[in-house]
Amino acid sequence: MSHLIEEMNATAATSPSLWWLGHCGFAVNYHGMVFYIDPCLSRTRTLDPTHATNADLILCTHAHAGHMDPGTLPAMLKASPRAKVVLPKSAAEHAVSMGIPYERMTTTDSDLRVEYFKDGLYGRVYAVPSAHPELNWTPIGAIHNWGI
Repeated sequence: MSHLIEEMNATAATSPSLWWLGHCGFAVNYHGMVFYIDPCLSRTRTLDPTHATNADLILCTHAHAGHMDPGTLPAMLKASPRAKVVLPKSAAEHAVSMGIPYERMTTTDSDLRVEYFKDGLYGRVYAVPSAHPELNWTPIGAIHNWGI
């Protein structure tokens, strides 16, 4: 197990604790719920994705490889068999092309929320519109890019 995972697991996270993973990636631990945000571990090498056994949710803001890393996500999902990838609906087909099955995904759009329950605790993540570098609208008015 990596030093970083041991540190996350040992942290008494009564308030949100945050670790930078390099590039735009972060890990958040709050009361034992561990959310990874845009982990791009194949480029940063801050953490071997096969050691990420503590993931509850892996949040990917959009389909760009620096945010939805094909060298990271399948390995993290294998290491954390209960984890789900939360991503924009518009990125679902790209995730499938990376080998992520639909049953391991939770898709959303901006202005919606994803709720998570673990050991009697409740977490909520809101998706908000974001630009990278501009807002991209779908034909039905949804936004391709969203932030957390």
